[in-house]
Amino acid sequence: MPEKPFHKVRPHPLHAAPPSRGGETTAPHPTQGAYAELCVTSNFTFLTGASHPEELIEQAAALGYHAIAVTDTNTMAGIVRAHVAAKRHGVRLIVGCRLRLLDPGVDVCVYPTDRAAYARLCTLLTVGKRRAPKGECHLTLEDLTARASGLLGVVMPRESLGTPLEREGAGDFALVVERLQAVFEADALSLAAIRRFGPHDELHRAAVRDLAAATGVPLVASNDVLYHIASRRPLQDVVTCIRHGCTIHEAGFRLVANAERHLKPGEEMERLFAEMPGAIERSLEIARRTAGFALDQIKYQYPLETCPPEMTPTQYLRKLAYEGAAERYGGEARGSQGVGGQGVRCQGAEVPREGQPQRVLASDSSSRDTSAPRHLDTLPPIPSSVSNALEHELALIAELGYETYFLTCHDIVRFARSRGILCQGRGGAANSAVCYCLGITEVDPARFKLLFERFISRARKEPPDIDIDFEHERREEVIQYIYAKYGRERAALTAEVISYRGRSAVRDVGKAMGLSEDCIDALAKNLDRWHEPPSAERVREIGLDPREPTIRRVIELAHELAGFPRHLSQHVGGFVITQAPLSELVPIENAAMEDRTVIEWDKDDIDAMGMLKVDVLGLGMLTCVGKCVRLMRATERQSDGATKGRADAARHGNAGVCQQQREQNNGHRADIPGLDRMAAEYGASEGDLSRDAGDASDGAVRAHDPDAKGGDLGPVQYRRGARQAEPSGFLEVSSHQPRLTDGARYATGVGDDHEPDADQRRNAGAASRDRPHPASSDPQPGAEATRDLNGSHPSSLRHSVAPSLLSHIPDALRADDPAVYDMICKADTVGVFQIESRAQMSMLPRLKPRSFYDLVIEVAIVRPGPIQGGMVHPYLRRREGKEPVTYPSPEVEGVLGRTLGVPLFQEQAMQLAIVAAGFTPDEADGLRKSMAAWKRRGSGIYQYGQKLMDGMIAKGYPREFAERCFEQIKGFSEYGFPESHAASFALIVYYSAWLKRYHPAAFAAALINSQPMGFYQPAQIVRDAQEHGVEVRGVDANRSGWDCSLEAESDTVTQWQSGKVNTCGAMSDLDPDITAPAPLCHSATATLVTPALRLGTRLVKGLAREDADRVAVAVRERGPFRDVESLWRASGVSVRGLRCLAQADAFGSMGLTRQQALWQIKPLRDERLPLFEIEACEEGLSRKQGSSPWSAQRARSEESLRQDGDGADTDPCLASSAFGDLRDLRGEYLSSSPDAAALAALPPIAPCAQVLDDYEHVGLSLKAHPMSFLRTMLRARGASACEELRSEKRSPQGRQVWVAGLVLVRQRPSTASGVVFITLEDETGIANLVIWATTFETYRRVARLSSILLVRGVVERQGDVVHVHADHIESLDQSVPELVQRSRDFH
Repeated sequence: MPEKPFHKVRPHPLHAAPPSRGGETTAPHPTQGAYAELCVTSNFTFLTGASHPEELIEQAAALGYHAIAVTDTNTMAGIVRAHVAAKRHGVRLIVGCRLRLLDPGVDVCVYPTDRAAYARLCTLLTVGKRRAPKGECHLTLEDLTARASGLLGVVMPRESLGTPLEREGAGDFALVVERLQAVFEADALSLAAIRRFGPHDELHRAAVRDLAAATGVPLVASNDVLYHIASRRPLQDVVTCIRHGCTIHEAGFRLVANAERHLKPGEEMERLFAEMPGAIERSLEIARRTAGFALDQIKYQYPLETCPPEMTPTQYLRKLAYEGAAERYGGEARGSQGVGGQGVRCQGAEVPREGQPQRVLASDSSSRDTSAPRHLDTLPPIPSSVSNALEHELALIAELGYETYFLTCHDIVRFARSRGILCQGRGGAANSAVCYCLGITEVDPARFKLLFERFISRARKEPPDIDIDFEHERREEVIQYIYAKYGRERAALTAEVISYRGRSAVRDVGKAMGLSEDCIDALAKNLDRWHEPPSAERVREIGLDPREPTIRRVIELAHELAGFPRHLSQHVGGFVITQAPLSELVPIENAAMEDRTVIEWDKDDIDAMGMLKVDVLGLGMLTCVGKCVRLMRATERQSDGATKGRADAARHGNAGVCQQQREQNNGHRADIPGLDRMAAEYGASEGDLSRDAGDASDGAVRAHDPDAKGGDLGPVQYRRGARQAEPSGFLEVSSHQPRLTDGARYATGVGDDHEPDADQRRNAGAASRDRPHPASSDPQPGAEATRDLNGSHPSSLRHSVAPSLLSHIPDALRADDPAVYDMICKADTVGVFQIESRAQMSMLPRLKPRSFYDLVIEVAIVRPGPIQGGMVHPYLRRREGKEPVTYPSPEVEGVLGRTLGVPLFQEQAMQLAIVAAGFTPDEADGLRKSMAAWKRRGSGIYQYGQKLMDGMIAKGYPREFAERCFEQIKGFSEYGFPESHAASFALIVYYSAWLKRYHPAAFAAALINSQPMGFYQPAQIVRDAQEHGVEVRGVDANRSGWDCSLEAESDTVTQWQSGKVNTCGAMSDLDPDITAPAPLCHSATATLVTPALRLGTRLVKGLAREDADRVAVAVRERGPFRDVESLWRASGVSVRGLRCLAQADAFGSMGLTRQQALWQIKPLRDERLPLFEIEACEEGLSRKQGSSPWSAQRARSEESLRQDGDGADTDPCLASSAFGDLRDLRGEYLSSSPDAAALAALPPIAPCAQVLDDYEHVGLSLKAHPMSFLRTMLRARGASACEELRSEKRSPQGRQVWVAGLVLVRQRPSTASGVVFITLEDETGIANLVIWATTFETYRRVARLSSILLVRGVVERQGDVVHVHADHIESLDQSVPELVQRSRDFH
C-alpha cells in the first residue's frame, strides 16, 4: 500500500521545495553527446501525457540536456510551470506548442523565435479555442498561414506512415508537407524522425527518410516523449483508457506498444539516430534559433484608467483617497485640535508629514507626479495617523506603479454599489488605508494597527491582490460590466486547474482496470475526503483482498494519478486585465459558463509572470444580508400599504384605490423589459426603478446615464430620470429601533397607527440626525452617537468616492448591541457568518465576546494556524484570569496588548519582528512569506527564525521568550487569518448576528433563499427560526413563490419572558426542570410582532423553476385557485410540476391532502390527445376571437354555474373542478358526485408516513419530527431526549447517557487529530457528539453512512456548551427505512 497520502493538488513549482539530488529522476546521468528534445507532451495534454512539466524539466537537467521543449497539444497551460522549473534547475526551456490542424489532419510542433512570434502563436490558439466548445481547439492550415511568421515548425509524421496499414498514404502526406513548406519561412520547417520500436519501425523510418529526401525538409531527432521515466508507462496506459472510455483489456492498439516514450540520454539518442546524419544536430540548431525568446520577455502592462483632464493616475488616486478620508473622518477631525489630536489639512504638495519626503519617480515623473491637486486644500482635516498612513502608502504605490490597479478596484466597487449590490474588500487589502478611504475595505486604520507591507512591499516582488466580495447571486452583473468596459480581448478570468483527487482517481483507475462497479464504489467510499490512502485493514473491511494483484495495482496507480490535472476550469472570480490585447500574452478559451472567457494560466502562473489579478468574488452571506433587508423593507411596505389602503378605501372606495395603484405601478414602464423581475427583487414597484435597471443582469452600461457611469444612485433611488443623489442602499434608522422604516413606527405592532410618546419622538429625532449629511464646516449634531463599528461616521455619498458597505446597512447594525452579544455568547449562532460551525460554537461560551474586537479574535482563533502554534489555550487562560498577562517591554505590549501577549495574527508576528528584533518592513514581509511556505520549501523559516531570535536576544529579550515566539510563528504555516481579513469578516459576523437577533423570520428566509451556503440545511434553519418565535408556514401553491417570503400578519405574538418562551410550532416540554432559552430582548419582558415565514417552492424537490414561476404568476394575476385543474389550465404548469407540488403537500389551501391532490392530477396530461380535439378546436376559435384558452374555459365554467343556479347570482367562492364537484375555498364539498365520493373515500395516511413524505419531497416537516415516532422505543432503550442534555440536573458532568437523532452535520477538521464531530437532532433539540479517532475507526461505516444514530457516551459540560464523548454507536436506519435525510459533511 502507498505510504504517502493522496495529493489534494500538486504544488506549483513557484511554491515547490528546492531541487534535491537523490532518487531516480534527479540523479545526474553521464552523457557525452549534446541533445535537445523538441517534442514533449506533459500531463497538461489531458489524459495523454503521464508526467508533470516540472518532472520532465528535472529529468532533463539530470540527463544533461542542452534544452528541452514542452509542446502540449493546442495549449500552453503548463508552460509557466515548466518555465519556473527550468529556471530553478538551470535548463533552457524552449517555448512550444503542438498544433493539431483539422485540415489537412496533421500535427505540427511550432516554436516562436521572438516575442512577436509568441504573440502570434497565442493569438492563433485563441482563434481556434474561441470558435470551439470549451476544451477544444479548431485550427486549419489557413489559420496557421496567417500567423506563421517567426515560427519554426516540426511536422509529426503519422505512426502508420510507410507501414502495410497505409500503403497509399506516403504520397498524400508528401503533399501535406509541401503545403506546410509554403506556409513557413525558408528553412523553418523540419520533419520529425522518431524511433517507435514497433513491428513496422524499419518501414516507417525508411518512408520518413524518403519523404525528407523528396521534399527537401531536413530531419530532426525526437522521441515524442509522453513521460519522464520508463516506469510511468503503466500510468500512461491507464490515462489512455480513461480518455477512450475503455478498460485495459479492451484498449488494444490504442495503447503505446512499449515503454520507450521517455526522456533518454543524449548519447543513446546519438546511437539510435546514427543512420540519420544531421538529425541530432538539427535539434540543437532549432534550440539555438529559438534562443531569442523566453517567457521572461513577456512584459505585462496594466490598462490605463480614465482620469480627469490634466491629472495623472497618481494625482487622481491621491484626490480620491483624500476625498474619501474627508468623508470617513470629516466630522471627527474637525473637532479634534491640540496636542495629539491635531488634524492634517491637505495643502497642495505639502501633504506629506515631517519625516516623509515626497517621492517622484525620476524615470517617469510626468505620469507619476505625486503632488496633490490644489483643490485638496479645501477639504476638512483628517487624523494625523491616517494622513501619515496615506502618504506612506501612496508613495509606495507610485513607486511600484500600481495606481491604476487601485483605480480599477475603486471603479468596480463604485459600479456595484450604484446597482445596489453589497460588496466589501478583504484579505491583505484590508491593511491599506488607501483602500479604506476609497471605500473598497471597511477596516479603519485609525482603530487597527495596519501593516501595509503585509499587502505591498518593495521586497515582496509580487503584485498586490485585492479580494472583493460581492453578493454571489448578483456577481455576474459585475463580471459583465468588466467585460463591457475593457472588452473580451483585454479582460478574461484566470483559469483553475482541476486535478484528480483521491476518490476520482480511484474511480477512474478502477474502471480502466476492469473492476466491477460495486468494488469501485466500495473503494471510493472507503477513501475519506481528507485524502488518506485506504489501508489494508479498510480494504478488508469492505470485503476486498488487499493482496489481490488488481486491487493492489488500482490503489497504487490511483495514488500516482492523484494530483494530475483533469481539465481547466475558471477561477472563482480572478480577472486579468491588460492594456494590450490579452490574447498576445496567453491563449484565451471559452468557459463552460455562457458569456465568460478564461486564460490558460492559473493564479500561480500569473503570479510567476508578474500579472495583476482583480478578484471579483462571491460571498453568500452578503447575498443573505441583502435579501434579508430587502425582505424587511418589502414586508414593512406591505404593512404600511395595508394601513394606507384601508384609509384610502374609506375615502375613495376599493375601485378608486385599485385604479390609483395601477396607475402608480405601471405608468410609463410598460415598454421596459426586465423591470418586473428587478422590482420583485428589490421589493419595489416598477416605477421606482431606473430606465436601465432591467439591463443590469446583462451587464449593459449606458454611459449617458449617471447610474450607468458608476454614480451613487441605485436603481431604486434613480427615480424616473432623477439626477440627484439620494442615500444609496437601504433605509437607515436609529440603533434604538429594530424597524427599518422612517418615522414613528416601532416594534409594538406591524401596521399599527399610534401616537409616539415623548421617548419615541426623541428617538425619531435622533434617527433623523443619524442620517448622513454633506460635509460642512460645522460639526454635525449628535455626531458622537452615530459612530459605526469602526468608529467612523456614516459618510455622505459623492460621485467620486464609492459608498462603503456600511452605507447600505441600517444604523441599528452599527452599535455594539449587548443583546446581540448575549445571543452570541450562548452560541445561538445557527446561520451566522463564520461562527456557525461546531468548533466556533464551542469556543463562543469560553471566549464570551462582548465587543467588536472580540469578534475579530473569535473569527481568527479557531483556525489551523493558531491551533497548531499553541496560541489558543494560552489566550483563553489569560482571558479567563487563570494566567498572568506579562510583557517583556512596552514595545511588545504595544504589539500584543490587544491579544493579551499572544500573537494571533500574521501582522503581529511581522510587527514583533520589527520592534523587537530590528527587522525592516520588507524583511518582516519575507518572514511572513517563509511562514506560508516553510512546509513546502524547507528551511527558509529557520533562517528568518534564527535572525529573529538573535535580534530579540541582542535587544535584551529572554531567550525563552524569543524561542516561544518563534514556535508560535511557525504555526502560521497552517491556514490562518491576518488581522485585517478577520476584521473584515467580523463586520459581517455582527451584521448577520444583529439580523438574526432582531429579525429572525427575515433572516431565516434569506438564509434559505441563499442556499446552498453555510453548514446547515433548510430543516435546521427552520427549526432555529421556530425556536426564535417565528411562525413557519408550509409550501402552498396559492401562497408560495419560488423564494421563501414573509407574511406580515402573523397569527402568533411571541412573548419573550425571563426564563420561559412560548414558540409557535414547538414541541411541548418534556420536563419542567429543563431551562428555556434566555430572553433575547433588552428588557425582561418584551413583545415583538414577528412576521410569519412562508416556505418557498424552491424547497420542493424535483420542481423546475419554470413551473414554479408559472404557478406564482397565475396566482398573482388571477388570485387563489380552488382546484388543481383550474390552476393547471390557467398557468400552463406541467403535470410533472403539479405532481411535485402535490407530493410536497402544497395544495392545503384548496382543501386537498397530498393523496387527494395526486388523485386529482392523475387524469391530467401535458400532451393533447385525439379525444380532446373538439376542445382544441374551441380553443383555436377563442384565439382567433382575441381571447385565450383559459378565458374560454373560464367562460364555460361561469356559464355552467349560471345554469346550475337558474340564473341566480352565484357565490364567487364556488368553483367547479374536473370531477364535477363544487367546493368552497375551504375545500368543503358541495356536491356528492362519484368522483367527490371517491376522493372522500381515500384511506387516510398515517402521521409517520406523512412526515416521511415531507422529508422525502421537501427536506423537512412542519407536522412532526421523525424521531418523535421512535420515542417510545428509545425510552425503552434508556435514551434521553436531546433537550435533556441542557439540564445539568438530568445530565451532569461525567454521566453516561444514550442519545439518538438524525445526523445533521459531520465535521473532521484537519487540526483535530482524527477527531470527528457529529450533530444529532431529535424533536426536542440537538446533541453534539465528539468521536475520537479510535472510536471512529471501530464504528467507521456506521458513523459515516447512517442517517439515524443511537449513541452512548459521557457528558462533558463547559459552561453552556455540552458535548457527548461517544464510545458506542449504532445505526437506527432500519427503524425508519423510508427516511431520506442527507447530512452536511465537511472535512
